[in-house]
Amino acid sequence: GVEYLGNSFVEFGATDYSQAITDARNSGADIISFNLFASNHVQSARQASEFGLFDDFVCVWPATGIIEAEQIGAETLSNDNFYASAPWYWEHEAEGAQAFADAFQSEYGERPLGFSASMYAGVRTTLKAIDAAGGTETADIRNQMEDRELFPQLWGVGERFRACDHRASIST
Repeated sequence: GVEYLGNSFVEFGATDYSQAITDARNSGADIISFNLFASNHVQSARQASEFGLFDDFVCVWPATGIIEAEQIGAETLSNDNFYASAPWYWEHEAEGAQAFADAFQSEYGERPLGFSASMYAGVRTTLKAIDAAGGTETADIRNQMEDRELFPQLWGVGERFRACDHRASIST
């Protein structure tokens, strides 16, 4: 029951999203998704707020890390029409998330961000596949990775490596 109304692209590294925001405002949409990350995410969220977009639309950013959230600021984040998802947070309830966060905190004196969790989980998953393959031959590891659940120790929501193209399939 969803009707896709279109898109508006901006150049990488853009700092002015006014045209894209105006296009979105004039589209007749109810929901606007901003598929931007890092500094582009921060700047687009700030400008969406400046343009009053949250007054009339539900605005979604698919992945908002802790760093981006801090830079966007509490006022924008607390808006009822601002929606975002964090790729990982150290208080996640999946088995192993707290153990990893505590070990990281103990070693480095700070809580891990999503990048650290992704690197940890990626290496751990790869090492498990190497162990299951009984060696480091690429084809053997690839076969072990096919349809393997990704990172259950941190996320536990069923992400898998697809056998058809050897890419990760993640729910977000």
